[in-house]
Formats: sequence, structure tokens, C-alpha cells
Amino acid sequence: MSVTASLPTLQDPPVPARAKTVIAMSAEAARKHTVQMIFMSFCTLVPAFFLGRGGHLGWAGVLGVIGAILFASAFGKKALVAPCPYCDKAIYGVLPNRRQEVRCSNCYEYSVVENGKVAAMDPNTSTDTPRFRSPVFEGAQWPAGCLACGAPPTRLDSLQDRSVNAIGLAMGRVILSKGAVSNVPYCDAHKDAVKLTIRQDKKMDLLWCSLRMMRIYLALNRNKKSLGTSAGWNA
Repeated sequence: MSVTASLPTLQDPPVPARAKTVIAMSAEAARKHTVQMIFMSFCTLVPAFFLGRGGHLGWAGVLGVIGAILFASAFGKKALVAPCPYCDKAIYGVLPNRRQEVRCSNCYEYSVVENGKVAAMDPNTSTDTPRFRSPVFEGAQWPAGCLACGAPPTRLDSLQDRSVNAIGLAMGRVILSKGAVSNVPYCDAHKDAVKLTIRQDKKMDLLWCSLRMMRIYLALNRNKKSLGTSAGWNA
């Protein structure tokens, strides 16, 4: 049996051609953003406190700085909002007067903000190291093509990752979170075009080199349960 026998047909999802206008954040969204940033700051400052008491000053310092930045951003000038070209969901964290890549927290698609407009990123964009983020989906299907180039795959690989829980470490306990995915399709010419990452909260994401192959993966698993992170306020 060939490697592609169990995989769905390789088909590129549509790309919206129309650009949308970046807008100011509404008063309700601004309040929500303030509350969210305050909550996130405490979620980093509290572990920083316990890490410091446990003698892990390096981790405590890193989390403390992140917490302080999040708390300050809660009361700073609010960023702009870009309507996602794919699903119209609001993408927050848009900065004025600069080119910026953004990721939608609803459909996970990537777009580019420039000159007050937001448009879909070129689907043929690729990088040398994995950086385009998508969730791991429960019972996910892989595209019927090498995840680096789309060519017919000749083998199926596996991915693994692990992370150490910082709060457990502060209490003198080593708590590992482990994750793995299998049946990752590649051709003979490519490997390591997709990387698995698992966070301390056990959320699992994939990092991709090929935006095209990531978009096909998203389309195949659109209605399945996400095991990964959303985009939050920034891509």
C-alpha cells in the first residue's frame, strides 16, 4: 500500500483577494483587553514570586519582566484592529505605521497589515525554519503531500516534544508535559519542515515552514477540536 493511500486528496483552499481596512478598537474591546492583560500579568507575576522564593532567580526574573510589561500594556494606548480577510473575526494587537504579520485566533490564517489595510498573506510563502503556527487537532488528517513541498510522500515520520512546569519546579517537583503526533508525511528530499511544541498548560501547536501546506492542514481539520493555542492579541 502506498503512503498516500490513507491520506485525503491534496487541494489548496481558496484565498480572499480583497483587502480590508484596519479600524480603531471599540470601547468594549478596549475594556476587555485591559482586563485580559491584567489577568495575564498576574498569571506570570504569581509564578515569578514562588520561583523567586524557591531560589530560581533566573526564571523568576524572566516571568517578572513579562508580567510587568503585560500590566503596563493594560493601561497603555490601545492598538488597532484588523478584520480577518478569511472570516471577519477581529485581529487585535495591530500597530500603526508598520508592516505586520498577524494570525487570526478564530481560523488561524495568516494575513499582512500594511498602509492601513489587511490582506491574506501569499500562500506560497515558506521559510527555512518552522515558524507558521497552527494547533494540533484531535484526530487530525494530514495532507496527501510532503509537508515541505507538496510532492507525493514516501514515508511517514513522528514528532515529539516535552516541557517542564515552572510552578512545579518552584515547589521542588519536576512535572513534565509530553506530546507526540504520528504519520507525518514527507518525501525523500525533506524532513523537519514541521515542529511540534507543547506548552506548560499542555496546549500543543505545530510550527510550519510552508504556509501552503499549513493552510491545507487547517482546511482538512476545520471542524475538529483544537488541542493548541489561539493567537491571542498578537500573531
